[in-house]
Amino acid sequence: MSTEAINEILSEVTHELEQREFPTRKAFEANRALFYKLAPVHGLTPVPESEAWNRAAFLFTQWRAWKLGPNNGREYPRPKIGLCFYGPCGAGKTALADYTRKMISDATGVLIRKVQTADIVERYSRGELRDYELRGMYDADVLVDDLGYERDAKLYGAQWGIADFLKFRYESAYTRFGRFTMATTNLNGVRELEERYGSQISSRCEELFDFVLLEGPDRRKEARKIRESEFESFTNSR
Repeated sequence: MSTEAINEILSEVTHELEQREFPTRKAFEANRALFYKLAPVHGLTPVPESEAWNRAAFLFTQWRAWKLGPNNGREYPRPKIGLCFYGPCGAGKTALADYTRKMISDATGVLIRKVQTADIVERYSRGELRDYELRGMYDADVLVDDLGYERDAKLYGAQWGIADFLKFRYESAYTRFGRFTMATTNLNGVRELEERYGSQISSRCEELFDFVLLEGPDRRKEARKIRESEFESFTNSR
């Protein structure tokens, strides 16, 4: 789909929002339709009956309402509470979070940085993560991918990990600047997050984002089965 076509769709849905005090059911449905309509452009198949997809679409609607500014005497606040998609491996958590992040950024101009937990911990342990980069991550709108996958790092005898990152994000980005956090994890919701990082961090995470279960078949395994089937059909046709 061309940029012009996407902008035309955005314009139509913007008109729906501008005509009504937000939030309304019709405004949400218009934005949800847009969210689903553009998903295949990004290689995704929307699941309308999925709570995770509906929550992502509603989050997108909230950001668009904020971007439009005062409406019927009411100014919608800048969203600061994100979503954490959790569930089994291969269910599409990162893909949905990435798509939501890009849709919000495209519609509002707000850059939401993607942070890979294993990557920043590894870079920290090698002394490659500069203080200014870390401060930028603390104070920006971010998507934290793969919570719980990483290991803690040590640098000059000092231990540091994602628990520290989340603590400072809560104290700085969320509390002081009202910044927004999304996340994905294979951990089973709040309970396993508490086991991994402790009750203090899990409690703060419940303020940073809402936990939403994303279930489904392992997309990677399904894709592999399709490739194997195509190869088998090809070899048998010779």
